[in-house]
Amino acid sequence: LRNFLSSDYMISANPFLTSVFLEKYKLQGLYEGTIIEEGYPRNDRLFNTDRKALLSLLGKYGLDIDSKKEIILYAPTWKGNDYNHPQVDVNEYIDFKRSLESLIDTDKYQVLLKPHQVVYKELKKSGRISDSLIPAFVDTPISVPMVSNISTNRNANMTTRKSREATRLKSIFMKVGARLGMEIPLEKSGSRL
Repeated sequence: LRNFLSSDYMISANPFLTSVFLEKYKLQGLYEGTIIEEGYPRNDRLFNTDRKALLSLLGKYGLDIDSKKEIILYAPTWKGNDYNHPQVDVNEYIDFKRSLESLIDTDKYQVLLKPHQVVYKELKKSGRISDSLIPAFVDTPISVPMVSNISTNRNANMTTRKSREATRLKSIFMKVGARLGMEIPLEKSGSRL
């Protein structure tokens, strides 16, 4: 509370967060500084990332990215009970990527992996999927603008530029997840992208 009260400015992401500061932290009537509502600075990168520069940077770290293909990004989180010692099965990542590639048109799409940073170290050590592994130091919001489709291992959420393709890709992600025994519900999908 003292840190809030001694500051001249506070940055708030939105009106809701401003009300949290004022009401939940009981700053209403006490805080004499200015609250600036400017969004989340981290999310600025969603809109202000140079795709060509990012692809060039990733190329320097061993990723072989075809700039003519659309990118499907698989961004799973970590599993286990201990953050510092996650359960990592390198074969699970390799199997997921191979299964996904078997169901898509690889002349049109390329699959990249952006695992949680604690998992990245283990996957990198294996050396088996380095050509598809986005480095841990590349923040996820930086990598999002270069991709067409995103999926996670927790809820199969996806964003895409083309909603019809998103529906088909979501079905494929779910099919691959079910095939590999992952916690992604199975949906029927017939066509290959």
